[in-house]
Order: sequence, then structure tokens, then C-alpha cells
Amino acid sequence: MVIGGLKYAFKTIIFCWERSSEIAAARAYDSAARKLLNNEFLCNLLLTNVTIHEPIFQNMYNPDDIINMIRDGSYEPNYIKFLSNHYPSFRYGDSVAMPTSLDSIEGVLFKEMFRKELLMGDITNENLLVLPNEAQPCFHPWNSNPDELWFEYKDRRYRSWVFQLCRTNNPQIYVITTGWKKFFNEMELRVNDIVLFYGCKDMRNFPCSSFSMIDVIRGVKNR
Repeated sequence: MVIGGLKYAFKTIIFCWERSSEIAAARAYDSAARKLLNNEFLCNLLLTNVTIHEPIFQNMYNPDDIINMIRDGSYEPNYIKFLSNHYPSFRYGDSVAMPTSLDSIEGVLFKEMFRKELLMGDITNENLLVLPNEAQPCFHPWNSNPDELWFEYKDRRYRSWVFQLCRTNNPQIYVITTGWKKFFNEMELRVNDIVLFYGCKDMRNFPCSSFSMIDVIRGVKNR
């Protein structure tokens, strides 16, 4: 089913590309792959405050329905209507902006590794960020000196951010310490912001290279 669905999805993307724009084709591919492969795919576009809700919308439909909506052009209008009905911060129509080329880096593909929604406790203590349990598999095994465990991330402007990662008394929980306060202040983080951590593949050179990326979605609110 998945392989056949991917072949059909690919034909759908070609169709979208021919009738519209490259960015529309990228959105169509991401939407189709998100339904068919869940999180096991490299996407063209970073998540936004609009597309971060897309899995909830897709859960209402089977894969064939999603692909058919993409093909006939009704997917995005139906999704925007869904947002306006379920999320008060969205109004139907002009206030819902789908991702654009500003949400991409040419030649780079993205895979979300984990995310952290900022709560009041994360805002009152700007010196560290407690990571969710899903973050644990994303880091290399601890070396003999965990005080020297550092990770570099790029943001969407390709600026570098270097963070120190520390263990807590709970071996399942990591915290970012050194470097976080600078990021926190420069990004002016607030409650309900979501910090996203990506693994990225840079296809612009051969062989391709990999890097980690950090991004922020502002003020995401649940229903």
C-alpha cells in the first residue's frame, strides 16, 4: 500500500508542479509523504504555525482521500477550513498563509527529530531548557566526560548556535544549559512557542552532508 501510494503521490506531485509552482509541488509532496510515511521522511519545508496542525487534519482521512484532495486542488482549502473551525487564532481565508519559499533552504531536506512546547516554567528559567523524553535517541552515547558534550545547530538564517547538553538525575531527561540563554533572549521566546529540532541533509554538494537545525514557531495554541 505504501509503495503504491508513493508512486501515485509522485505522479500527483508532477501534476501539481505542472499546473502551479515549485513551492506548491513541495507542499504537495510534504503533505502526501506525511500521511503515507508519518515522520519517517525528509520534507522540503520547515513546519510553520499552520502546518504543525496538519497531522490532526490528516487523521480524519485515509491515504487515498489525502492524495485525491491534493490532486484535485481541494487539499489546502479543506485544511484551511479545518483550521478556522478548530483553532480560534485562525480566520478562514486571508489570515492563513501556507508555507512559502521563506520556509525552505534551497537544496536542504528536513526531518523533525523532536520538539519542545514552551510552558511557563521554561520561560521563568531562561538558563536551561528541559528536553522531552523523545530527545534521548537523538544524541550520541555519552562519552567519558559528559561535561564536554556540545552540539551545534543552525537556524533558518544559517547562524550557528552551540549548546551544552547535560544529564539530570533522571537518565531519561536531558537539559540544554550553556548557550541556551543567548538563544532564548535573541529569539525573544514566549509561552506557547514551539522549539523544533531537525536533522538536515544538504544535497547541494556531493557527497551530501548532514547538520542539525533549530527553529521556532511562534505562539502555537491548541484548540
